[in-house]
Amino acid sequence: MPHNTKAQKRDANYSKVEQFFNPTTDQYEVQEGSNGAAHVKLTGSNIPQGQEIPVKIAGADSSGGAVNTSIKEAQAIIPVDIQARLSQTIQTHSGAIIAPSNANSGAWIDVDGFDKVGVTMISDLANNNQVVQIHWSNDNTNQHGTEVFPSIALKEKPYITDIKARYCRLQLQNGDTAPHTMSAWLYLKS
Repeated sequence: MPHNTKAQKRDANYSKVEQFFNPTTDQYEVQEGSNGAAHVKLTGSNIPQGQEIPVKIAGADSSGGAVNTSIKEAQAIIPVDIQARLSQTIQTHSGAIIAPSNANSGAWIDVDGFDKVGVTMISDLANNNQVVQIHWSNDNTNQHGTEVFPSIALKEKPYITDIKARYCRLQLQNGDTAPHTMSAWLYLKS
């Protein structure tokens, strides 16, 4: 299956760990490394056929010069492909008419494998009485946290935040004295 259908690995604090997608095992695997650098096995060749590249090895002799060796095209290797970043757009509210002093909550969305969420809310009226909240859940049932975005007097309200739990949902609140039509989208990114 493609990498974008698999959940990425997280540590005990729910932070993403360095990882890569292994198509042979069809899962993400922890990236080994040290001192901030990944251990990488390279395959293939990027040296033009028939050419050689001299290799210098520091400390190989007392003068610190080149060792009499070279790499031929057949011995060289090409870097491993870098995995693309994962992203997804989800419309949570499509033209929802929200009554005065009322709220509308969308469904819980699994955000596992993502580390940022962007939100756009569009309303039929620009006012400060419309509030956007993200509810966070660890179990897809109970609400374990709430993030309230600042009210701004715009028809389009953009926000961005870090992922706080495995599931989230948007709640749109209408604090006005008249009903309003609102739409909202989540933009998930890793």
